Amino acid sequence: MSIRNLDYLFKPHSVAVIGASQRPHSVGATVLHNMIEGGFSGILFPVNPKYDTLAGRQVYARVGDLPTVPELAVICTPPATVPGIISELGTCGTKAAIVLTAGLGAMRNKQGNSLKQAMLAAAKPHLLRILGPQLRGLTGPRYAFECQLRAYQRLVRQTRLRVAVRRIGDRRAGLGNVARHRLFKVHFTRR
Repeated sequence: MSIRNLDYLFKPHSVAVIGASQRPHSVGATVLHNMIEGGFSGILFPVNPKYDTLAGRQVYARVGDLPTVPELAVICTPPATVPGIISELGTCGTKAAIVLTAGLGAMRNKQGNSLKQAMLAAAKPHLLRILGPQLRGLTGPRYAFECQLRAYQRLVRQTRLRVAVRRIGDRRAGLGNVARHRLFKVHFTRR
């Protein structure tokens, strides 16, 4: 695995939250709230065609309407929309995306490929780095960056953990909960 575009994933200066919402407890609303409350100091672009403003910020209908290219996109939209959004992000020059959407592996497109395969195929020609799908979120406290479904900023600061990546339905998430209560670091490696 290369390290291409990892800085844009972990230290973004601009982030588009695609699927940002005001609907209570929705993924888009939670992520937008956590990024604002977490103190993200970069440029934050909410994207959703249903809104004009959210949290006092202008909302853009689609990625192509953004005034500048976001370094990172956080995708909180239905599975069928993800491959098209990834293609649009790659075309405009976005370098990394976090896909919180679940269900991409189970659903198929018209060509019979899983939506996850379609998402990866859309990213490949643009060298767009993808983290996900089916994540709970990502935290990087040194950079005031938090885009996850729960607020772990304080935990991460207390344990001095540099980055926490949480995946839905993964044992690592369970161990992360143990670490939160016991305040110790958890490090995972591939075998």
